[in-house]
Amino acid sequence: MNTERSLFGSKSATGCGTAEKRTAVPSTATELLAEIKRRGLPHDQMAMLRSTVVHICDCLGKILENLTVKDVLTCRPLLKKHLQDRHYSRNSVRSYCNFVRMLSAQATVLGCTIRPPELTASWEPVWRQLLFPVNDNHNSR
Repeated sequence: MNTERSLFGSKSATGCGTAEKRTAVPSTATELLAEIKRRGLPHDQMAMLRSTVVHICDCLGKILENLTVKDVLTCRPLLKKHLQDRHYSRNSVRSYCNFVRMLSAQATVLGCTIRPPELTASWEPVWRQLLFPVNDNHNSR
């Protein structure tokens, strides 16, 4: 089994049970690409991921340094239309969308998530309680 299978969510058990050094959750596309590269993705696939990120930048009108992981996670429909409008072949559009899916999967594995605003508001009291628990001194002992 090779590493790219385990990197992108195959059902293989490669890497199970190994303690992997956790790094900070990436917040930019550049950090995401660096972490994916650190994990050992083959050079040709890294080149396609970088190319995909460049297309995302072009689509969203952002420079690479300002492209966030959230942009990557939410761009697939916009990127698809962007590429179709520029007369990319159907296979190219599908391939780039697939690479966005792979980037999104890796971002999720690394801890990047998007919470809908309504969900965030609903769970705010729970998050506060988890982050700042109330000391209940009369129930101790």
